[in-house]
Amino acid sequence: MLALYAYTLQIYADFSGYSDIAIGLGRMLGFKLPENFDRPYQATNLGEFWRRWHMTLSTWLRDYLFFPLGGSRLGPARTYLNLWLTMFLVGMWHYTPGTSWNFVIYSNLHGLAMLYNRWNRVRRRDGPRGRRIASLVAAALAVGLACGVAGELVLDLERSAAIVCAGLGVAFFALVTWLPPSGGPLNTVAHVVLTYHFTVLSRVFFRAPDFPTAKAMVAGLLRFDEQLVRPGLLTAWLWLALVAGTLYHFTPRAWVEHTLWSWFRRIPGPVLGLMMGLLGLGLMKLMAGAPRTFIYFNF
Repeated sequence: MLALYAYTLQIYADFSGYSDIAIGLGRMLGFKLPENFDRPYQATNLGEFWRRWHMTLSTWLRDYLFFPLGGSRLGPARTYLNLWLTMFLVGMWHYTPGTSWNFVIYSNLHGLAMLYNRWNRVRRRDGPRGRRIASLVAAALAVGLACGVAGELVLDLERSAAIVCAGLGVAFFALVTWLPPSGGPLNTVAHVVLTYHFTVLSRVFFRAPDFPTAKAMVAGLLRFDEQLVRPGLLTAWLWLALVAGTLYHFTPRAWVEHTLWSWFRRIPGPVLGLMMGLLGLGLMKLMAGAPRTFIYFNF
């Protein structure tokens, strides 16, 4: 779980960082490139997440795939098909040789979650109470059955772990469906936490180098034991980077784009030069040994 949290932070810093480098270099050459990230982990649902993450790709696929396929103009069934196909291709865009089934599963996880997100947003919340409860219970059981069967037959989980997987599927489906789509601060926090953890957990299949490793990671996540964190698993500096980096992402944009920016502009030139020199020294230390490419250069 800690590896997934760390990778979630790393891939955002990596991809958003080099996008910012490209935007900055473009400005120096007279080109104004669009923003590519808008604090995606603050999203309250998966649709909003993809409107904040890799926005240039999401917008391109929307304009050149989703809309030409008919978008949402050809009825509910065609809308869900178009949405699933678009999200499936977003995930398969990242496919690399050797990853086997990883990105097929990753693509379908996000595609099906987007279908659920749309259904949960447009579904009727009136009508006979008994019928609504019965339909939601049936849907929750279907999700649990799908999670359990996929866990045992696709991920080769032990029967007990597959049952836990099914129970978690039912619980999270019931919780997200029960929460109002919008509301007060606590409701917003709940949606953000749930959306964030869906993206974190789905990255098992994004990060694992092959399918057997992904299956082993899922089995490890479901193997609850008494020892929460292994001694020596993370150094103090890694804990600091993980906690501070995650908290920074959830700060209000105004803190960075206005408050921090106005403070930065008031720094005297010599002090700024010293800071840049120390930054360069730090980069040299981090890069010692061998050059490190950006993660997204793999795609």
